[in-house]
Amino acid sequence: MPKFSYYFLKSQLDPYKKIFGANNKPMVYIANWWTPTSNPQKVIIYANCDEVAIYINGKLIKKQLPDAGPDTDYGDYDKGGNSFDGGNGKNLSHPPFTFNNVKWQPGILKAIGFIKGRAVAQAQINTPLSPNKITLSADTEGMPLTANGVDAIFVHASLVDKNGTVMCLDNQSLITFNISGAGIIIGPEIIKARGGIATVLIRANSIPGKIFLIASGKGMTKAYLTIDSK
Repeated sequence: MPKFSYYFLKSQLDPYKKIFGANNKPMVYIANWWTPTSNPQKVIIYANCDEVAIYINGKLIKKQLPDAGPDTDYGDYDKGGNSFDGGNGKNLSHPPFTFNNVKWQPGILKAIGFIKGRAVAQAQINTPLSPNKITLSADTEGMPLTANGVDAIFVHASLVDKNGTVMCLDNQSLITFNISGAGIIIGPEIIKARGGIATVLIRANSIPGKIFLIASGKGMTKAYLTIDSK
């Protein structure tokens, strides 16, 4: 599962220059959970843009440059910065954008990235509400599940609210998996969520066919997934 650092590394790719094997383009990513807090907080944005603006529920909070030089909240200094290079981002192709003293409000936090004054990318996160359903996704990495009796994949059950927001603070809910058809579950069938996601390992049988998976949890709509083994 991609962590925040994955998107930091992705942000170091040039937004337009073609790079062999990389699907690089303008990008912006909010490296925060938008969850309740009584104190102002930092909002960290990873982007390969010139400027980034953040909005809360449609209201502009601030537009600023990346974390390098005197034009940022951190000022022009070399030590004690928040960037991955240990300083203020001078050694990075695309330093992060740190927005300080952002007061939390329930709703939507949006970030828009600009290159040469033009909006080129955006991202948003929502405040999680109560979970009401489960969604299932098979982590095949673009390769078919092989019916050889040993090939296996992870399947992720995400606990989401009515807006599709993952319940990122849920580390307690128990998800029960049931399987039938041309595959088996490796390990326990009841998994505790971590960060709103419960993950199970599925192995294919030696005969090709369809694998049927059901995930259920207390107070949530069940999720169904069909996987073909080849």
